[in-house]
Amino acid sequence: QHNALEIILSRRGSEALRIVREEELAAASIGKFYSSLVETIMKGDTVSARLLLSAGCASMSDRVAKFLYNPTNKRFKRYKKLDRLLRALYPEIPNVRHWSGELHWSFPATDRETMNWMWHVLRLPSNSEIIPGEMWLRVFSYFGRGWFAPW
Repeated sequence: QHNALEIILSRRGSEALRIVREEELAAASIGKFYSSLVETIMKGDTVSARLLLSAGCASMSDRVAKFLYNPTNKRFKRYKKLDRLLRALYPEIPNVRHWSGELHWSFPATDRETMNWMWHVLRLPSNSEIIPGEMWLRVFSYFGRGWFAPW
């Protein structure tokens, strides 16, 4: 399994990101839910996670986040699998549920876009005197996954 993923990601680098993003949409069009990232999270597969990360193909969509954090599905608590995977990938980070630069990819797309927008607006020359960038990063570290998500 890892060899196939490694071949796809390394030999088709320019296409890999498009393929990984389209697989989720293609599955949704036939009423299924599938993505390489979801499979990696559900299996707790750190090797596949590292491969996806190294190829720039691990970014959580809002749809995947909703699947993991669906409040009506408390029985399975899929988000705990994400937490375990993140702890295995980043043992030095004490709280994998709050934002840090290393975990940015694991936040839903809406969260990432909102934080990116906030960071760029706050870094404008006219706003540079409000609070230093290091302090904003500290503020961001209190954001939890899904704070800006539309669900």
